[in-house]
Amino acid sequence: MKAKRKKATAGTAAPKKIIRQNKSYSQGQKQSTENHRTEHIRKHRADIPKIHRKTYDRAMQGRSLKSAVKSFCLECVCWQKEEVRLCTSLACPLYPYRPYKQRSKQASKGVSFGVESKNFDKGDNYAG
Repeated sequence: MKAKRKKATAGTAAPKKIIRQNKSYSQGQKQSTENHRTEHIRKHRADIPKIHRKTYDRAMQGRSLKSAVKSFCLECVCWQKEEVRLCTSLACPLYPYRPYKQRSKQASKGVSFGVESKNFDKGDNYAG
């Protein structure tokens, strides 16, 4: 059974709490968090193979979404390009965007199927 809520009228409403933050405290807390993040990134970066550090740096500076996806995928499979190519995590939201995918023979030849195909409007039996 659901409890009924009483409507608050102007005279019966509970007073709202006013929270004032000390600017120096919030700035200090913000700086502390940023220092903690920087230190964590520095330690994590030391564990990354040297050939992937540049990509990781671009991603962490927010300069490249492509680098962010590449770094995420590589980190997920212990920094091995071949493992990214062979990824089987179909439920991963980055799966369609993963780097190092092998292009199919049809894609490399420029053959396209579907609505974007040049032959779509000529019928199913178009031989070219």
